[in-house]
Amino acid sequence: MKQAFINLLERTEFPLSFRVIFHDGEVYEHKGGRQLDGPSAYHRNNKTQDPAFTMHFKEPGALEDTLRRGSMGFGESYMDGDIDVHGDLQELQHLSEYLGVGGLHPGPLEIIKFYFRLIQTHPTRKRARSNIAHHYDLGNDFYSLWLDERMQYTCA
Repeated sequence: MKQAFINLLERTEFPLSFRVIFHDGEVYEHKGGRQLDGPSAYHRNNKTQDPAFTMHFKEPGALEDTLRRGSMGFGESYMDGDIDVHGDLQELQHLSEYLGVGGLHPGPLEIIKFYFRLIQTHPTRKRARSNIAHHYDLGNDFYSLWLDERMQYTCA
């Protein structure tokens, strides 16, 4: 997984420098240098090309979640404390957007993975039933925590 992520980052033409620290202590340094097309305060003010941000994957599962589930996996791992980010969060967001919109020249494997993920998440009746059951079939014990004895809610 780690090498796949490094390969993904090395294939980008992201103009800013950043650092990734993996759970095993290995460090990947991305050296930027091209001028951004759009505005970037960090790039304009950083003549030494210090990393704009550092991502630290503290647990191996955090990297796997990020690669498999994208921003959702990254966000959940970040909230769980399995990923630390130091530096400019806005530039990290720019990298995320860059990877998703034209900054990456995908190979055949990435294209296949993209369509496979699209098929996996495509809404179906079976998936809708499962989602409904997961969110609404919670039982009276759950609802009795805030509903009255007739299982009604009133805001008055």
